[in-house]
Amino acid sequence: MTFCELIFLALSLSMDAFAAAVCRGLSAERRGIGEMCMTGAWFGGFQALMPVAGYITGAGLADKVSFIAPPLCFMMLTFIGANMIYEAKSGNGGNTAGSLIVSAAAVSVDAFAAGVTLAFLRADIVKSAAVIGAVTFAVSAAGVGLGGMLGEKAQGKAALAGGGVLIILGVKILLGWLM
Repeated sequence: MTFCELIFLALSLSMDAFAAAVCRGLSAERRGIGEMCMTGAWFGGFQALMPVAGYITGAGLADKVSFIAPPLCFMMLTFIGANMIYEAKSGNGGNTAGSLIVSAAAVSVDAFAAGVTLAFLRADIVKSAAVIGAVTFAVSAAGVGLGGMLGEKAQGKAALAGGGVLIILGVKILLGWLM
């Protein structure tokens, strides 16, 4: 796998993380560099570790995991989105560390399957994981920044929109699996 192909793989794997990061930025109470780096680190960390897990696990287990991954992602993203909407309606803040970790795990499941593919290609998993993690860090941090800029303008409706987007993302993943 060429470095250019690896960058494209990393960018494609980071798109769900970007969407979740924008939602996080929309509803964040603090919208600074710290929030951007923390979100980028969690999302990038999960995106770097999941291909390694997929690489180590191999193809036999990946077939079983890939079957349950879409419904699992749907449930986690829907739960987080519904919680964001509930928190926005009740006025309770909402963007907790727990929701960040669950979001990072939910949007990184596809990176596990990518790791299995990287094993078949005999790719350098250390280099691949580092690039995937770094790209996801940057994309996620930028997503929080973008969401933060939009959130300042939309204040009250931002968390509602962010929760709705996460639910839609979960439904999209589930429908793609069902069809």
